[in-house]
Amino acid sequence: MLVLVSVGLITGCASPYLAWPEVAFDPGAPVTLRIGAAALPITPEEPTFLAGGIPYRRALAVHDDIWARAVVVDDGVHRVALVALDLIGLFYDDVVRIREDVAGRVGVDYVLIAATHTHNAPDLLGAWSPTPFCYDDSYRIFVGQQVAGAVAQAVEHLRPARIRVAAGTSGDPPLSKDSRLPVVIDDTLTVWQAVDADTGAVICTSIHYAVHPILIPSFNFDISSDFVHYLRTAIESGMEAQPGPVAGQGGMCVFFNGALGGRITPRGAEPLVGGPQVEPAYERAQGYGYLLARRVQELLANQAQWLDEPLALAVDTRQIHVPLQNPLLQTGVECCFLERALVDGQVTSEVGMIHLGPLEFFAVPGMIFPELVLGGVTPLPGSDFPDALPESPTLAELATEGSYFIVVGLANDMLGYLIPKAQWDADPPFTTDNNTAPYGEIISAGPDAAWFVINAFAALRLDPP
Repeated sequence: MLVLVSVGLITGCASPYLAWPEVAFDPGAPVTLRIGAAALPITPEEPTFLAGGIPYRRALAVHDDIWARAVVVDDGVHRVALVALDLIGLFYDDVVRIREDVAGRVGVDYVLIAATHTHNAPDLLGAWSPTPFCYDDSYRIFVGQQVAGAVAQAVEHLRPARIRVAAGTSGDPPLSKDSRLPVVIDDTLTVWQAVDADTGAVICTSIHYAVHPILIPSFNFDISSDFVHYLRTAIESGMEAQPGPVAGQGGMCVFFNGALGGRITPRGAEPLVGGPQVEPAYERAQGYGYLLARRVQELLANQAQWLDEPLALAVDTRQIHVPLQNPLLQTGVECCFLERALVDGQVTSEVGMIHLGPLEFFAVPGMIFPELVLGGVTPLPGSDFPDALPESPTLAELATEGSYFIVVGLANDMLGYLIPKAQWDADPPFTTDNNTAPYGEIISAGPDAAWFVINAFAALRLDPP
């Protein structure tokens, strides 16, 4: 800690205050939307440290490329871009910079930037790197340029589109599990697909599911997007395996994570072929990607509904100021190891909602506990604030009745885990069976962060554009 403080004093690491204007526009007249998609790699060309798990891991090889994948929706008046990055997360400050890069290339009214949360991509947060991070390094600049390029290409590819949507669960048993009590998971698997209205060719397939991509362990030294790589490959190009093949859909596949707080991890990940494994972790990731892709295929085949009527597009965002109550993260920011502005003990962040016809996206700036989405907040013996009232309402209660309700986690910021205050457990005695501190609080902004996020979403619903 003394070393961190000394470096901070030497470098003088105060970050500039960055913010993006709030965006709000009402649904216009329903129209046939135009949709385009594009992907550009964000695989680094220079040595880099990997984020997640064991710190100070320098990447030694590339197992599979990591990507910036962009979908742009245009209603003739407004444009919205949905971007997924193969990163563990990125701070709001970087989102602002990337939006500036996009604005320099093409006109888009709102850019949502979310992370898939792979634990084997470059550390754009600074938490797993051994050197100060408060500067515009070449990789950060490169990512911004690639996102801007992907969005610009998606705009060039805009085509009149039809959309079909399917929503269900991942199966029985589900493909995810909760690593922390109480056991609550959001097992909703939602997929929407845009096809060219004239040719029927698939433009993009967007998959929304909540689970940590951590099948590649943290002692790995290869760059990889984990199971997400195999999921996208299967959906785009197909995959032969038992009990049956996944048919390639064509177009671009994009994956957005959801309510993965509480360490929602994969269930049922097994290699596709028995016997000795050459790369056991990657073969399990491939098996899991296949399982998820096969379930997506089943949903599209059996439950998909075409949204044939003209559709309306709307966006509403709110800037929020969240107290950074975590002493470790405070020190990291003050000493330039975490690069974001800290003003009066608060960090600036953002929540947002996108309406794409009956699709309703909640852009959540962190890893939200499913209890805050679906309900089920339960104080446990040993929690620090057992009398705290549950954050209310839940996101599900804020969703429009009859809509396809989609939580996009790690969207536009990384506030860490958004934990119900009644379940906060940073001080002994702990709620765990072995009386050790649960994982989560150490990388959370603090016990009140969830309230600020939920309250902002409630304000969006009560005070729409």
